[in-house]
Formats: sequence, structure tokens, C-alpha cells
Amino acid sequence: MIKKLEASAETGDVAAMMKLADCYKQGQRFGIKPNPSKEAQWYQRAADAGNSVAMYRLGSIFEHGAEGVAKNAGKAVELYQRSSDAGNFDGTWALGKCYQTGTGVTKDKSRAFQLFQRAADADNAEAIHSLAICYSDGDGTPKDGAKAMALFEKALEKGRTDALCGIGLLHERGEGVPPDMAKAVECYQKAVDRGSGSGMINLAICYQNGTGVAQDNSKAFSLFQRAHTKGVLEGTFGLSVCYRDGIGVDASKAKEISLLQEASDSGNFQATYTLGVCYRNGDGVPEDPARAVELFQQAADADEPEAFYAMATCLHTGIGVPADFRKAIPWYRRAADEAGNPHAMYLLGQCHETGAGGVPVDAAKARELFQKAADAGHQGARAKL
Repeated sequence: MIKKLEASAETGDVAAMMKLADCYKQGQRFGIKPNPSKEAQWYQRAADAGNSVAMYRLGSIFEHGAEGVAKNAGKAVELYQRSSDAGNFDGTWALGKCYQTGTGVTKDKSRAFQLFQRAADADNAEAIHSLAICYSDGDGTPKDGAKAMALFEKALEKGRTDALCGIGLLHERGEGVPPDMAKAVECYQKAVDRGSGSGMINLAICYQNGTGVAQDNSKAFSLFQRAHTKGVLEGTFGLSVCYRDGIGVDASKAKEISLLQEASDSGNFQATYTLGVCYRNGDGVPEDPARAVELFQQAADADEPEAFYAMATCLHTGIGVPADFRKAIPWYRRAADEAGNPHAMYLLGQCHETGAGGVPVDAAKARELFQKAADAGHQGARAKL
């Protein structure tokens, strides 16, 4: 079969090229060993012949890397753009994800939203789901629970199981619908029943906290374990928390650190930040402030909210880097504005009050920041009002 397909492909038969790529991707189904390198080679041939699906699939290989194919985010973006320009809305959606995460391009959430909208208008299920998340989180567009709910329901109709998690979260938050924790748990359970790793994470958190269900640490641990086994990075991180705090399992610092490292290496930046805290404090690893700052920087560059304040305090107090209060100020601003950190709000209020760190004296701005910090529970800020 392979030889016949190769013969046809060599005559310029694009369908044969695509079939060959699929054979080398699935391997055993066709009685051969999977070969990502040859898969990529045939997709490249088909892409060069103008096949937009091949462009998209080859872009995915370059984005994530594979055996024999090094990651190349810039090449992935180029291929997604070509695919999108050729009318392939999977390519448009994938290009949007790149702009959303800053993969191979400068991060631009507004541009990501526009691309998701374009692909969603063409009835692309992945884009409909991504657009729903944008409306749910206020990512690239103002938050709108009602629009998010409608889009999640449409994505679910088109077979996107994880949309159940989005629907559940809206019920949990009471956004676009009245708050209903029982309905949220029902949605998460349905997602789990359909094999959704995200559903496992959300339901695990419910059992961990006793939210909408009776607290059950054993069930929480089991669900995190299942998600981890499926390769869901949030499950790996959740499992690390279980081993840290003894949630449904005996506490083990060694297992916690191992899981944090695994999740961080695979791109979970909450784990990267948490690993940085471990190195800063010498918790389960040798104390290494410089390594901590390196990890905080990686997490902050990926917009992990807690990392903003960590970077600010390291620069402010000279942990792992020379102390430089002025360089700390932008990180305090991100921590206050993007992460809602009350300590950052309070410190910035002090800066506007006194002019510390080169911040312009502005009594009205200082009071505004003190008020926000106080509303978030900061006692020192309350004393300033």
C-alpha cells in the first residue's frame, strides 16, 4: 500500500501525499511504525502543492514538535497564516491561538479574538469554543456571560465536550445565568463521564473544597490522577498540590517537586511559578534565589498572575537579582492591575503618596489605590482611608 501511494504521490497526486502523511502519523493502523518526520515531509509536499489542510497540520507539528521535527513557532505561524489565507478555518483558529498565547508572534489578544470570530462565523467548532472562553474570561473582549453561554452551548452541540466545563463555570459564577452550584457540578460530572480532562480538574476542585458536593479528598485525588494520566497539565499540577498538602494521599515533598517539574517542563506556568517559590524558599529543593527569579520570569512572561508580584518583590528586595525598586514598579503595576493583588495596590498607593520609586506624586491616585486595596481586605490600606 505504501509503495503504491508513494508512486502516486511522486506523480503529483496530492491526495496520495495526504494519505501517506496520515499513514505515517497513525502507523500501526496501517502496519507500519509511526514516523513523524516522514509525516511532516509528506505534509510539506502537499502544502507546497497548495493544500490548506496540509499547511494547518504541518503547522501543528512545528508548533508542538515531534520526533525528528524540532519545534519552530515562527514556521508554525507562517503555515497557519497560509492555511487561513487559503480559506482553511482550522488554520484561522490555530493562528488565533498563537496570537492569544504569543506563540511565534507578539501576543495580541484582540487579534486573537478577531480570528476566533472569523473562524466561528464559518462554524468552526474549535473557534466557537475559543470565542466562548474569550467572552467568559474577558480575554480580548469585554466579559459577557450571556454570549459565552450561547457559544458554549453551540460548541457542545458540535461535539466539543469541554464546553460543558465552560457552561458549568458560568453556573458556578452566576454569569449569564443565576448562580447554581448544583448545576455546575452536574455539568462537570457530565464532562467527566465523556472523558474530559478539564471536567476532571473542575470536579476535583469541587470535591477538594466541598463546593456543591460533600468534601471528599480521596475523590479529588483520584480525579486529579485521572487527568494527569490523560496528559492534562492542570491535573499534573493538581496532583502536586495533593502530595504537598496530603490531600487524599500521604504528603510527599519529593513527589510534589517531581510533578511540579514535569508540569513546568510541559508548559504549565502555574507550576513554573510554584517551583520558583520552592527554589526561593528552599522548600524541597536547595535554596537558589537566582533560579527562582528565572522561573518567576518565565511564568510572568507567560502571564501567570502570581508571578508578577513575585518578580516585583525580588527586584524590590534583591532576591536573586540586584535590588532595583524602579524596575520593580512595572511589575507591581501588573500585579495590581492584572492580578488584583492588594499588597501591590497598597505599595503603589504609597508610591503615589510619597513619590517613591520615581512615581509621580498624585494624592487622588494614591487614595484610589488604597481604596481598592482596602476593598480587597488589606488592613494597612484601610488605615490610610
